[in-house]
Amino acid sequence: SEFDDHGIVGYLQPAEASVYITTTATAQTKTAYTGIAYNASFSTTSYVVAQFLGIPYAQPPTGSKRFAKPVINTPAVGSYDASKLGNICPQHSNSGDQCISRLAPSMNEDCLYLNIYVPLPNTTASDVESGVNRTLPTGKQYPVFFYIHGGDYYLRSGNCYNGTNLAGLGEVIVVISNYRLGILGFMATGDDVISGNLALWDQWTALRTALAHVLGPIIDSAGTGGKTFMYKFSKAYTNAEAKMLFNFFEGTEHDADIPNVFGFVSGSDNIALSKTFMSYAINFIKTGDPNGPGLAQWKEFNAETQPYMYISANTVEQREYFGASIQQFWNELIPSLKQCKGSSSTADCLQNTVLVPMVTVAWSIYRFVVCINYN
Repeated sequence: SEFDDHGIVGYLQPAEASVYITTTATAQTKTAYTGIAYNASFSTTSYVVAQFLGIPYAQPPTGSKRFAKPVINTPAVGSYDASKLGNICPQHSNSGDQCISRLAPSMNEDCLYLNIYVPLPNTTASDVESGVNRTLPTGKQYPVFFYIHGGDYYLRSGNCYNGTNLAGLGEVIVVISNYRLGILGFMATGDDVISGNLALWDQWTALRTALAHVLGPIIDSAGTGGKTFMYKFSKAYTNAEAKMLFNFFEGTEHDADIPNVFGFVSGSDNIALSKTFMSYAINFIKTGDPNGPGLAQWKEFNAETQPYMYISANTVEQREYFGASIQQFWNELIPSLKQCKGSSSTADCLQNTVLVPMVTVAWSIYRFVVCINYN
């Protein structure tokens, strides 16, 4: 579970054979970016993915640009070494997060960088093993998955996530960015001096820069979108698994889907589950619909039946009425308690009206309000 210079790739993606790979500078992109192409694999599938790391998408938000909206970093004619991660944004380094503790030495206000993972389906393992450096092909275009990391806007970094498996399996470009956190990202004075929401402007600028100045020739800009699909992920990680991933997994289901979206798992059952989850995600990235051959049907969400997909290690099935027990608490239990308040036989009234809902809700409160420790 050790980290290395590629974020958490030390555990998630063992470094295999690699060569340098360079993008072709055009009138649109101007800069030639040199990254690294890797042989990689997940489960029984092997692929080659190019990583372009630490690409600046905005001018450093320091000095007069601190507490100001990001200024797009328009690339200049020339070359750029994109083989190493950029800085991470300032935050508490003693939060208990293993990734941030490992990357703390690279913490700096100059932190507006992108990491980009590009599939190379026409490049073979032998091509990489030959040791001959290559030029990134531009003959095929790919859909883009732009991932904004979580952390309550005060913690973590895009450097903690590796998009290699998702890019390789799905033949999609994965873009992950850093953005300003905490007071540097959200301080506001209520006027034009410090407008606030700077972190959100960072995210928008990162997307614009990636599309316009870095990946223009190899991006499929056709989009669908507009649909909403709900899911409930029930895989409960053991403490051992949690510690091998992120510290904040221990004792909670928070962000339990993230390792499965990116393929940050080990063990045959977890890998099989992750491939299923990634298949849904890849279909959604490409078409706006998670459904595809060999997958259980995932219905589009609606307010009437509230369909959602239930995903666990042993079950992938369509269900309805997401959060029904919580709704039952407010819609049935609370009104019943008020109704029985003035009853001559409160005990009988409660037994006849709310016994079943109370059992259901008690379990719901235990699951959703109390942090569960999976020891």
